[in-house]
Parts: sequence; structure tokens; C-alpha cells
Amino acid sequence: MHSFADLIVSRLKPVWAFICFISLFIGIHDASAQIPGVYYYDGKEPIALKGKWHFVPNSFLDFDQVITDTSKLFLNVPGNWNSIDLDTTSFGAKGYGTYYAKINLEANADLSDLAIRIPEVGLAYTIFINDIEVESLGVPSMNPENEEPKIDPQIVEFPPLEGEEVYLIIHISNHNYSYGGLFYPPIFGSEKTIRVNKERYNTIKLLILGSVIILVMYMLYVYSRLEKERFRLYFSIICLVLLLHTLTTGDMPLLDIFPGTNWAFLKKMAFTSFFLIGASNGLFLRELFPKYFNEKIIYGFSIVSLIAVLFTLFVPIGIGALLVTPFQILTVISGIYFFERLIRATYDKAEGSRLLLFGYLLAFLAGINDILSTQYIITTPQMSHFGMFAYILTLTVIMAMKYVNALKKNENITESLSLSNEYLEKNIEDRTKKLQHKNDLIDAKNKELEKALKDQEDLMAVVAHDLKAPFNQIQELSNLLMDEAKLKKDHVTYVDMILKVTDNARVVIENLVFIRSYQSDSFTPEMKSFDPIDFFERKVSTFQSEALKKKISIENAHSIQSKNITSDESALDRIIDNLLSNAIKFSPFESKIAFEMLEENDGFVFRIKDYGQGFSKDDKKNAFKKFQKLSTKPTAGELSTGLGLSIVKTLVDKLGGDIQLYSEKGKGAEFIVKIPKQNKGKAAPVQKSPVV
Repeated sequence: MHSFADLIVSRLKPVWAFICFISLFIGIHDASAQIPGVYYYDGKEPIALKGKWHFVPNSFLDFDQVITDTSKLFLNVPGNWNSIDLDTTSFGAKGYGTYYAKINLEANADLSDLAIRIPEVGLAYTIFINDIEVESLGVPSMNPENEEPKIDPQIVEFPPLEGEEVYLIIHISNHNYSYGGLFYPPIFGSEKTIRVNKERYNTIKLLILGSVIILVMYMLYVYSRLEKERFRLYFSIICLVLLLHTLTTGDMPLLDIFPGTNWAFLKKMAFTSFFLIGASNGLFLRELFPKYFNEKIIYGFSIVSLIAVLFTLFVPIGIGALLVTPFQILTVISGIYFFERLIRATYDKAEGSRLLLFGYLLAFLAGINDILSTQYIITTPQMSHFGMFAYILTLTVIMAMKYVNALKKNENITESLSLSNEYLEKNIEDRTKKLQHKNDLIDAKNKELEKALKDQEDLMAVVAHDLKAPFNQIQELSNLLMDEAKLKKDHVTYVDMILKVTDNARVVIENLVFIRSYQSDSFTPEMKSFDPIDFFERKVSTFQSEALKKKISIENAHSIQSKNITSDESALDRIIDNLLSNAIKFSPFESKIAFEMLEENDGFVFRIKDYGQGFSKDDKKNAFKKFQKLSTKPTAGELSTGLGLSIVKTLVDKLGGDIQLYSEKGKGAEFIVKIPKQNKGKAAPVQKSPVV
């Protein structure tokens, strides 16, 4: 059973082979000179004039001088003249000279349609066929000041030729660059065939470049949506760098787009793109396989590359070119490191590593080929463009695999989530039914409880109402006994006790009736206007006598300006009564109580403060609940029903007001009640007042 990666590799092997060796099948024959400086053309396929050419330094020879030249100095093409020796002196990079070679023509060859394809030459030249000047690029000169350097690979048409041999003479000068001479072999043959071959070669390049551009746009778009996947950004950088390198090397397609582009700019772009290829590839591999690529090594290489780019951009091109050879060595070293790391990743079966290793190997070998070719160690064609395209194609397949795997993973997750959702939905449905059943039971119990409470309250109301009459009668009879009968002293005490008990019972009954009435939904406060000052003074007067029984003083004060307050006077009366009554009950003898009434913009504030036992934390939590027996006790044994504060809270809420309790155990208690000035008569919603 083969993996997806194995299948891709096996299916694409013919493609890799075609890409890597396409340049060998563009119809150009190797015509290395068997005799130095002499080539043979049979009139069929174009020939590459590579091998040894005659070279005469420091002189521009004409045709007559060439045919009588007896010098024996030859230079290899491709190559340069940098390291040739003239007696005891090295010629160096800068200078001028004449390259020439003889081409023997087949007797039956068609000589009416001949041309020569001139690649990059350093740095200006003039071409002669025998004694006829056929083309110039720039202005070659013996004088550095008169030279006009220019780079532009082109096809030069020949005039009709006669005879069986022809001399190709090239005057070349270089006074501005670090290398001079005939860098690459000219192509000689039929003009039509040369142009067709060039167009075929350019078509392949354009297909590659177009594919790369589309790929870059797609990857940048995906990266804009998924910024965490930075390997897509670095992949786009690799493609853009390769695009720039392709446009500025070889046939230099950039010149087809922007004719007349400065030669130094072309060279700088070619160098900078070469410096960035390895760094961008390292960043990409580091992002793709972070486990296998050392961060310091990758970032260090990237920094060195960036320094080389900046140096090249800001120094003369002749100086920048000196970095090329050292950087080629560094590129080979880094390439070996990348290759070793990919082998390790492949050994560990990292996703996509096997296919990537295969593509990288092709690109690396193509790069080695070009480095050796530019150093004139070998004379094979430039292969880096095709090798890098093979690498990019491999990377594209890997990212497609990642995308497919991600889709499969998402599908698995979606399926798993769907199953989980179905399971959860079933569980939720079952639990909902159980909860609904329990809720139905609770509702039924609540209704039973509500009915029981209502029955209890109705029973209490009936009992309280029916008990009022007998207690009133007992109280009246006791009063009659006290007034009419001549009782003994002990009997008077007993009757007095009866009166006190019946009075307490009457208070309890009244409270029960009141709280049931106030808490019912049908209760609506009876709003009317009354004098707030008169109300305040009446309350002070009412409780002065009760306070004097315990020698308690009521300190009172008000700051009231308004003549009217609109509220339920009866309800407000009961609120203040209960609070003042409690203050007296729970205050020690010979103490004091503070009672204030203040006017604010939106209401009136009643403040009642005692200095008695105070409320504990638990007491404060339960203070406003019904039938609560608190920890404090009345100081003179007075009755406490546990309903007073509950009635107060209920009435304050009904009036749309607010009540707050401030107290600490042993430090007394302070109640602050706020009642709005204008209440339209609707019952306010019952809100929980803060208990401090």
C-alpha cells in the first residue's frame, strides 16, 4: 500500500526529469573547437561556440590584422580574462582586447539566413564578420572615460556570406566591472532556428514565471486569512526572490519589459536575489519543520544574507560583485545543512519531508551546477531556474497535501462533533424530560403549599378576627372591675395583669391582621396630602410619655420646608410607630433616642437611632423577616411579636421608598427610611432593601 507522498513522487518523476534537462533539448549542438579558435558549421542545427578562442589583449584588431596575427594566446569560452598572464604581468579584470575565431562552413550550407546569438558580455562590444561591422552594444573603448557599458543579450543578423570560412571578431572593453571578457559562448546558425529556440526557451520561462506569480498571489491571500501559517509568507518570498533572479539573469527577461535598464541595476538585482534565495528557503524550512532546523543557525544565515544585500545595494557594483564567490561557498555549506536536516526529518517520517527532500535535492544539484558553471569549472547550461521551479512545484504539492490532510482532519473532527452532539442532544432530551417531570411535581407541591398557606392565612385571619371580640370583652370587664368593684390589693394586681395580657394579645392580633392586609396583591396605598411638620411633631408627642416610663429622652429635629407630603399617612404612621416603639423597647433605662426628619430634593428621610443592644450580623440578615426572634430582648420585658420590622419593610416597599439598617452588636441601631415626595398612588414593586 503506497502512501500519498509515494504516489506523488512516482507520478511526477517524468516531470522532474523534463524540467531538469529541458535546456539540453532546445536544438543547440555543442561545437567545442577541435582546433583552438576554429569551429565547423554544417548548416543544420545552431552551434554553441564554446572552447578556446584567440585573444589579443590591449588591442582592437581589424580583419587584416586578425588573419596575419601570429599570437598564440587563447582563452576559454565560457570564461573571463581576469587571470591571464602577459609575460610577468597579470591582465586583470579591467581592460580591453579582441576575441576572434574562424568558422568553417559546409560547402552546401545555406549562408543566406545566418545569425549569432550574443549572451551577456563584459561590458561593451562591437562584432565584425570578416571586415564588416554588424553590431555594437554600448561603446567599447581603449579609454575608460569613453566607454559606455551596457548589458543586453541579443540576436545579430549576418549579411549574406560567401566562401567556406568566416572570421568572427569581437572587440570587448571593461573599465567598470569586476570581471571582463566573453562570459558565455555565442550561438551561431540559422536566424530562424535561433529565434525559435529562444522563443521556446522564453516560453518555458514565462510559463514558470506565470505559475510562480499566480502561486505567490494565492499564498499571500491565504496568509492574509491565516496569519499563523507563516510558512506561506516565506514560501511567497522564495517565489518572489526566484522571480527576480530569473528576470535579471540569463537572457534577462526584465530587459524585454523595461528596455534600457541600467546594467549596474540589473547586476545588483541579480546578486541580491541570489543572496536571498538561501535565507528565504531556510526561514521556510524552519517554519515547516521547527523541530529539525536550529533557530540560531537559520536566523544567523538570514542576517548575513541581509547584510550582504544591503552592502551590495549601497556600494559600487564592482565591489559588490566580490561577495558572489564567498556567498556561493556559504550557499553550498547551508545547502548541505538543509539537506542533512531534511534527511533527518525524512528518517523520522515527518509529514511531507520525503517529497520535500526529493524536490530540494533537484534544486540543490541545479544550484551546484550553476555555481560550478559561473566559476567556469564546468560548461553545462544554467539549471537553477528549472531546479527551483521543480522545488517550488514540490512545495506546492506538499502544501496541497497539508491542505488535504487538514480537510480530512476537519471532516473527522466534524463527524466526531456531530456524533457527540447527537449523544448530547439525546442526553439533554432525556434529562429535560426528567427535569420536566420533577418540575411538574414541584409545581404540584408548590400549588399544594400555596393552597395550604392560603388556607392557613385565611384561618389565621378568621381566628384573629374572632379572637378580637372576646379579648375586647375581657378588657372591658377588667376595666369595669377596676372602676366599680371594691377589690383587694392583690385582686387589683391580678386584674392589672389581665389587662396587660389582653392588651398584648390585642397587639399581636392586630399585627397579624395588618401584615396579611398589607402583603396582599389587592392592597393599594391611599395617597393624600398632609402636613409633614404636623406629622413629625405628633409622632414626637405620642412617644414622649412611653419613653419617660424608662427615663429615655427623645432628641428630635427636622429640616422641613415643604408644607405638604403626598403619601399614605396611615401606612407612614405605622412605619414610624413601629420603629420608635422598637427603639424604646430595646433601649436601656436613662438613655436617649434620636429622631430626625430631613427633606431632600426627591423625598423625605426619617432617621431613628438608639443606643441600645444593637444587631448582630445574623440578626441583620433576618431583621425584616416575619416571626423572627432575634438575639436581643426588650429591656423592660415588653412584648416582641417578631412582626414589627416585617410590617415596616412591607409598607416602605409599597410606598416606593427605601429602608436601611446600620448597626453593630452592643452599639445601638440606626434605621433610615426614605419616602418619595410625590407618589401617584400605584403600588411600588417590592425590592430588597440593603441591610448593612
